[in-house]
Amino acid sequence: MLSRRRFLGYSALAASTSAISLKSSTLFAATAVAYPTSKTGGMVGYAKEANVTGGWGGETVFVRSLNEFVNAVAGNTKRVVVLANNIKVSQLTKVMLGSNKTIVGSYSYHTLSNIHLRTQAGSANIIFQNIKFAHDQNINANDDIQLYLTEGKGYWIDHCSFVGHAWSANDNSLDKLLYVGAYADYVTLSYCLFQNHKYGVIIGYPQDGAADVKYEGYPKMTICFNYYKNLLVRAPGLFRYGLFHIYNNVIRDYKDGITMHARASFISENNYYTSSVPYSNPITWDKSARGFYDSGSIYLQDGQPIAVNVPNNKVFNVNYTYKKFTANQISTLVPARAGASDQQLNYLL
Repeated sequence: MLSRRRFLGYSALAASTSAISLKSSTLFAATAVAYPTSKTGGMVGYAKEANVTGGWGGETVFVRSLNEFVNAVAGNTKRVVVLANNIKVSQLTKVMLGSNKTIVGSYSYHTLSNIHLRTQAGSANIIFQNIKFAHDQNINANDDIQLYLTEGKGYWIDHCSFVGHAWSANDNSLDKLLYVGAYADYVTLSYCLFQNHKYGVIIGYPQDGAADVKYEGYPKMTICFNYYKNLLVRAPGLFRYGLFHIYNNVIRDYKDGITMHARASFISENNYYTSSVPYSNPITWDKSARGFYDSGSIYLQDGQPIAVNVPNNKVFNVNYTYKKFTANQISTLVPARAGASDQQLNYLL
């Protein structure tokens, strides 16, 4: 179970904080900066199925400080929130998200440091794009996770970088890079970079047990065109309960790749695993997982093919249309495109 701990947190701004006007973006005209405007053009998978639009079609605001950012991402008003400054705080700061938002990094400024974004009751329909998530090495408790989605339907996490920090095998750090679980649903994770971290990603309610059957089927999640590099474990992640379509990802230099637990169901296609870490395990299968089906993936250890021995049974079908590349093709195509960028975002399709 993810732990609970005290934190500096924000939802809507308190009365002691000066609120910014969101009625007109002219307030921010002097700090307007170029940012990705491809909107939902590169969206695929479950987020597309849920018709995720984020804040596109609403007002655009450019934020330069934590207080401005907190104001802009709160509430249900459709809004495009553009980072016009890198925003860093000295201690872990949790910001609660509203709904109907596109949170996008500009080409010049796209870093959030020690700022952890969390959903709440009413959160839904949010796009996270071109953001670099960074946190200090000493922020390393179990639930210290910069993007933490637990509620609502419809999320697209696209071209974001989760850059991690220095670690050692015995440093007692437990922080992860991303969590999607509980009742979060219809999520697409695409063209993101995860690197240099002890623990990678955790997906699905973080506990095994019969009492947690209420979470079965959550989240439905598409994971495609992502690059995982130098993560010890959980790359692409530890998975429970949900329905996961995982295709065209590159996973490099890891110890444990997919770890399957409580009633998780997988369709895996054309992924590329390669590692020089001794005794790497691309797929770890727990008997409580419901099903795993793989087609077209490549598994290499020190450049040589290795066998992956897991039950290969398909227990659900993907009903949306999609296109994919071979595992060999994406071994170079994906790393060149994944993560936040200071120039135009590149999609394969």
